Amino acid sequence: SVSTPVSSPPGSNPNSVHGFSNTTNMMTSPTTTANIRAALKHIYEHIWVTFVVRSPLYQPHNPDIRSTNFESSLDNYLKGMPWFR
Repeated sequence: SVSTPVSSPPGSNPNSVHGFSNTTNMMTSPTTTANIRAALKHIYEHIWVTFVVRSPLYQPHNPDIRSTNFESSLDNYLKGMPWFR
């Protein structure tokens, strides 16, 4: 999906980002952004740290992640999000 910036409202700072529109015409509102931030925080704290960082096989500078528990837990979490459809 390709995102394109949405123009700034009249009288606003033209350098600030107010939203993005993609091929599905989804707008990123402050509420949506907060929900996505909360989801990312949950993914990091409860899925990434639990299944990857705490693994004895984890190497910080190696991007090769081989954890089926991480993948399935992330997949299940994302499928439960209302915006993931």
